[in-house]
Amino acid sequence: TAFAQRLLSGDFTKQDYLNYLMAQYYIFNEMEIGPVTVLPHASLFRCESIFKDIAFLGATPDLFLAPKSAHEYCYHIRILRNVHKKENENNSHIYLNYLGLMFGGAIVAKQIPTEGNMYKFDNRTECIKSIRELPLDVEEVNRGFEYHIRIMEELEAMRNES
Repeated sequence: TAFAQRLLSGDFTKQDYLNYLMAQYYIFNEMEIGPVTVLPHASLFRCESIFKDIAFLGATPDLFLAPKSAHEYCYHIRILRNVHKKENENNSHIYLNYLGLMFGGAIVAKQIPTEGNMYKFDNRTECIKSIRELPLDVEEVNRGFEYHIRIMEELEAMRNES
């Protein structure tokens, strides 16, 4: 998407990045703070790190500022975890989001206006290994990508509105 290309190239404003962080905070908050937290490694938790990056920009997390598509994605994750209780499908979103930060984040972190706490993982190799050992549902990973594409499109629309 255009917004993802901006992230990779560094062609974004502080407000663009703050909007992105708000979406990320909402997604990781859903995955970590929910009634059933099933992360395979203790060093994966990101909410506190994202909070620090948002604070660095002089803001506080506000879930109401996250794009509507991020809310829809979080609802999807919540239903999988709490209603359907399908481990492989839930694992698919862990795989997508945490590995995405570890690998794609290394590129984005070079361009950002914060300290990049969101991208700093203790025990990175162990974290990657723990995620790669999870059983997955490939169709659910693809569904997660579709949500992320919608989030990026909405972030681009928010940029164009301001």
